Amino acid sequence: MLKVEGQPAGAIWVSAPYEGVSQFWMYLLPEHRGKKLAQKLWAQVQEQAKTKESHALEAYRPSEKWLAEKALALGFQEAGAYHLLSWPAPPQKALPEGFEIQSYAEVQKDDLLLKMLETAYAGQHGHQIPTPETVELLLESVSPEHIFLLKHQEECIGITRLEMWEGTHVLDAPGLVPAFRTPELALALVSQVSQNLQGFQMSSWGESPALLQAYLDAGATVVERTPFLVKALEP
Repeated sequence: MLKVEGQPAGAIWVSAPYEGVSQFWMYLLPEHRGKKLAQKLWAQVQEQAKTKESHALEAYRPSEKWLAEKALALGFQEAGAYHLLSWPAPPQKALPEGFEIQSYAEVQKDDLLLKMLETAYAGQHGHQIPTPETVELLLESVSPEHIFLLKHQEECIGITRLEMWEGTHVLDAPGLVPAFRTPELALALVSQVSQNLQGFQMSSWGESPALLQAYLDAGATVVERTPFLVKALEP
């Protein structure tokens, strides 16, 4: 926390690094917003990230235009984005031969769920390191019947889940282990788990441009876009 004359003036938050990158935010009270104090907060952010052994920082959800502009002025570069997509109807795409979908209710193995959360989203911006607590919180908020695992020759290689946000079905964009991370397979997984829905939304974190385009070509539209802005830390 940053103080001026003994009173709180601003605060920062820096996450544990995920693949070497820490998310962060910094906030100054309106009456203290100025270049000098902002520089002090920014220095605190960098120092804290280094103590966590991060090699880069990611601006946490800079959705307001002025926040993104300030981050870009500091040398941040876009490294992906969060998209909220709307589907008027489920896409039509069959799973390739040799693949099958199984609900987590049929599996009930927390260590497997943790492994899938770790590997299926590896390398995608917007995700953080999952822990056993992550699994516990997920199972408290989402029914096991609505968590879906994609299997290939008895090996789990993908995951997605279906939630309800204020009366709207929202699918978490599929995560696939890198060896199977193709637009065709991701679209097929979306298709198969959404067939009984009249319309739904999908939250997409750090997907590749090719995968996002595949979703758009299949009928999705972008409702919201938030860039992930990343800057390498100086040694």
